[in-house]
Amino acid sequence: MVDLKKLQKEIYQNKVDKGFNVTDVNKEFCLTYGELSEAYEAWRKKKDDLGEELADVAIYLLGLSEILGINIEDEIQKKVYKNAKREYKVIDGVNTRVKEFEEVKERTDNLINKLLELWEDSVKATHTFLSNEEIEKIKTYVPQALISIEHLIIVKNENQQPIAFMGIEKNRLEMLFIKNSERRKGIGKQLLNYGIERYGVNELTVNEQNPQAKGFYEHMGFKVYQRNELDDQGNPYPVLYMRLEK
Repeated sequence: MVDLKKLQKEIYQNKVDKGFNVTDVNKEFCLTYGELSEAYEAWRKKKDDLGEELADVAIYLLGLSEILGINIEDEIQKKVYKNAKREYKVIDGVNTRVKEFEEVKERTDNLINKLLELWEDSVKATHTFLSNEEIEKIKTYVPQALISIEHLIIVKNENQQPIAFMGIEKNRLEMLFIKNSERRKGIGKQLLNYGIERYGVNELTVNEQNPQAKGFYEHMGFKVYQRNELDDQGNPYPVLYMRLEK
């Protein structure tokens, strides 16, 4: 069995002995990318040296790992173990990783602050009809809403940082926000399905001026049954009341 830890040191030493780059990390990443491109071209053109090109990619990765002080063998083993424990399911024809949901009972100041940042990031990306001043005003109400909501369910990334959350009161979805960079990855569908299956969610309210959200909820089986000209705070933003059709 190949000892990758030993091999990456040998590759690094060969670079030093030959006078190759071992200090410019940006350059090394670019060279690694170049080797990967050459391997792709070899595959695309059905060349005989595809194996050699792939070996070059591996050599550059191992050398880069040594330059950066990373034990790539340990990292590969940890990543293989992590991938093996992940679950996937097909959502709208796409194989999507199933997220783990956590209902939060202890709502610390640190968590509330993180969720507040997530909320603001999401709102600025989706509620484009709101001005910055209006967002700042609404933002003052969010912490108390997060603290008092009956069920607060969050999704974390691999670094244990929140990337989405959902708030439910009785059978009503009161909030569902996803970090902008995590949108269009199936998280919203998984969260809402979880809310429907676990908490019996069958009603919600959405801003009429947020057509993407309205379309999403319609796709998930909700239909508009009432419209108000003003939102719950009395602001002139029409809201739509939606109910899950059985």
